[in-house]
Amino acid sequence: MFKLLATLNMIEPVDIESSIKRLYFDLAGDPTSDAIDMLLTLTDVEHLVYGSDFPYSVAPILLPKKKALDAELIARASAVPIYQTTPRALIAR
Repeated sequence: MFKLLATLNMIEPVDIESSIKRLYFDLAGDPTSDAIDMLLTLTDVEHLVYGSDFPYSVAPILLPKKKALDAELIARASAVPIYQTTPRALIAR
């Protein structure tokens, strides 16, 4: 659709791949290692953040999932950018 509209000079051409790489992705919920791997094919770790699903997920459900995510991110050496560096940079904007 975008290509057709751009061909008709109705919109500027859109580089979808580079646009996706500029998005930020929230890992709250129940991200699996496969989901994280998939996201990392689209973008880099600096575009992944963790935002809580609280109060939508209650603590007894949220905490075990968060603990599993912590272990996954520590194993990948990605915890600091996802939990600290990227959120701080976004808030500072």
